[in-house]
Amino acid sequence: MVAKGCDARNLVTHIVENQIARDQVYIIGVPCTGMVDKRKIASLFEDEITGFEEDGDTLTITSASKTEMVKKRMYCGTTAGYVLIGIRRSTMRWPGIL
Repeated sequence: MVAKGCDARNLVTHIVENQIARDQVYIIGVPCTGMVDKRKIASLFEDEITGFEEDGDTLTITSASKTEMVKKRMYCGTTAGYVLIGIRRSTMRWPGIL
């Protein structure tokens, strides 16, 4: 299976609960570039955010009082990017999950 980080964590939960046989699953984790941590973005502003644009790896966020341009990678709230290879019996490795 190819899965984003959040989907891979869901699969791990199913494995832990014995709903999926661990020795029958092979998971490859892929990055999820679409998740931005809204709390990190909101911390840049004292007032309400009124606009949001994405241009490649740059985010432009606007409020009534200011506009900020930031690099997307600094505000992504994803843990994806880990690659889970060869999930077999007790060899599952996922930092912070198991």
